Amino acid sequence: MHIKDSRGLWGSERVILTLAQSLDRSRFDLSLLCLRRDHSSDALIATAKEAGIDVDVVGVRGKLDWRAVREVRGAIRRRRVDIVHTHDFKASFYGLAATAGLGVRRVVTAHGSTRDSLRIRVYLFLDERLFYRGYDRIIAVAHNEATLLRRRGVPARKIEVIPNAIALPPKGVRPETRPPVFGVIGRLYPDKGHRFFLDAFGAIVRKYPAARARIVGGGPFADELRREVAQRGLSGQVSLDGVIADMPRVYASLGAVVIPSLREGLPYVLLEAFAHGVPVLATAVGDIPRLVEDGTTGLLVPPGDATALEAGMLRLLEAPEEARARASAAERLVSERYSAGRMAEAVGRVYSSLAVPVRAA
Repeated sequence: MHIKDSRGLWGSERVILTLAQSLDRSRFDLSLLCLRRDHSSDALIATAKEAGIDVDVVGVRGKLDWRAVREVRGAIRRRRVDIVHTHDFKASFYGLAATAGLGVRRVVTAHGSTRDSLRIRVYLFLDERLFYRGYDRIIAVAHNEATLLRRRGVPARKIEVIPNAIALPPKGVRPETRPPVFGVIGRLYPDKGHRFFLDAFGAIVRKYPAARARIVGGGPFADELRREVAQRGLSGQVSLDGVIADMPRVYASLGAVVIPSLREGLPYVLLEAFAHGVPVLATAVGDIPRLVEDGTTGLLVPPGDATALEAGMLRLLEAPEEARARASAAERLVSERYSAGRMAEAVGRVYSSLAVPVRAA
């Protein structure tokens, strides 16, 4: 049973859905339990059901709801769960509390998180220093995340590095030319570097007035970001599009994806852009340089450097043939090394290593 406190269809949700569709169903019977505080989990619930995944929903009131703990425990017992796999701070707590004394094995994925508020830093401290002690395996989606966990005192023997992966879309004919549209995709948090992107894009527009930008995603930084776009006089060139369900259409509309993050693990948007054949310009943070080889599969710039971002965007605009060649190399890379099947096999090995006894019918 995967447990998730969802805030939309972001990277961790996509990993759960990808695993559910790619794991060997002759060996693993997978279900999903969503902790529901408001309507933000509705997208994951609906998408999972559409994919044929068994879903339980437990409402959570307030910071700590012992009634919800009991309901989670009841769902685990009713479904005869052997392994609980959690994906965020709240899920790791409820998964730990609900399985106490049940003999259920526990797995948690550390997806990497922004650390841009005291509240989040406290949550991550509790996760890494306290809750993870009760888990049998911790899956890190990036090598830098694994290093961080070891520094936080998580035993190395418990950590498995399994990079995010993607269910590859059907490969269509890639366009010979792409529009001068830059896309920044993901949650709207300060750590994602949108301000540096806007600084760089403002300079681009002065040189290339036809250039446009799409910022796709939602989050607590949305209103402030909208004000910054207006203050820079970019309201006619930059659209804040919110959360969009039809992401293939978004990628088809873009000339390039820009990832201006200050911190990352292995962003799912990077895999998606590669898989859809879209050129990528990204900051050299987290595990991004393991996929983006500068000049070969994409362009890399230092984090927090608007001048370098501007230079990278100019290169994309002025050398489109080079950009297409890098995108083709990136597409081959993701298909060979970051496919859903490879991730599912690795996660399956983690589950099997826990030596859960087969239950009698």
